[in-house]
Amino acid sequence: MRVSALLSIICLTSLLAAPGTIAAGQEVPLALKFAQGDVTQYDVSFSGSGGLRGPDGQLLPMGVRGSLSMSQTVQEVLPDGSGRLSCLLPNADITVTMGGEQARFSCANGKIRWYAGGREHTPPEAPGMEKLPFLEVPILLTMAPNGRVTDFGFADPEVMRTLEQMAPPGVALGRIPGTGDQMFPDEPMKVGETWRRTAQLYPLGPTMPLTVTMSRTLDSYSENGGIGLAKMSGFTEARYQMQPMSVTPQGDVSISLPELRQTVTATEFFNTTQGRLLRAEYDISLTARASVKVGETDQGGSFEGRVHVSVQAR
Repeated sequence: MRVSALLSIICLTSLLAAPGTIAAGQEVPLALKFAQGDVTQYDVSFSGSGGLRGPDGQLLPMGVRGSLSMSQTVQEVLPDGSGRLSCLLPNADITVTMGGEQARFSCANGKIRWYAGGREHTPPEAPGMEKLPFLEVPILLTMAPNGRVTDFGFADPEVMRTLEQMAPPGVALGRIPGTGDQMFPDEPMKVGETWRRTAQLYPLGPTMPLTVTMSRTLDSYSENGGIGLAKMSGFTEARYQMQPMSVTPQGDVSISLPELRQTVTATEFFNTTQGRLLRAEYDISLTARASVKVGETDQGGSFEGRVHVSVQAR
């Protein structure tokens, strides 16, 4: 990183405590900035609860809590300012509860550990997945200055091939043209101004559209010591519907997702000088209904959950 963790914290604290004078109506550019070789690390903590309701109407309480660190390395800067990034989770510690059962997963220094039933077990493995994406094999993606991810892959091509073989019919992970919409407007914003956007994305292929509506408001902006700090509040809603899809060659088993809705309420502090996120708080809500049809028998279930996520750069 260009700036040490200590300097980032000092800058953030001074900006919050003693903002500089900002001219009325000043336009503030909001854009990510990349420099080859830069490494940014984020500490993430989260906790949440919810429930899974089965076909019999019974509710299974669920909960999750944990922490992780994410490392982002800029491998290349493209002519349009986009960054080719390598992302990895060097550390993670996650605990999941379902009813009266609890399971814990941890990853540190390349070692994965799995706990269930009060004791440690050999981590579960999927066929052909000797290394886990994001934990042991970096994710590669290209991100534009406005935050849009244009493509992704893995440092080990064999991982992508294995995932494509495991994907449902019609889902071609390696040929997805775009995986996300832009985070920032292309033009500078003024304090108090709100930017709104609606987009239809295809993260799982052209037959599975995801409708996303977002808004972002520039709440405040200050400058101190040549560093600009923007505080933003945002709201994003994503809706998705999946028509019945056969999961067996004979077509006698199919699944569908009649409803999936996710909302995210955010508060973010963004360093406009360096072009990177400094700190953020997110409240995520998810509701879903699913249906599984086996022959002539159709059974459905639903899920509701809320998660609070805190992100801190270092």
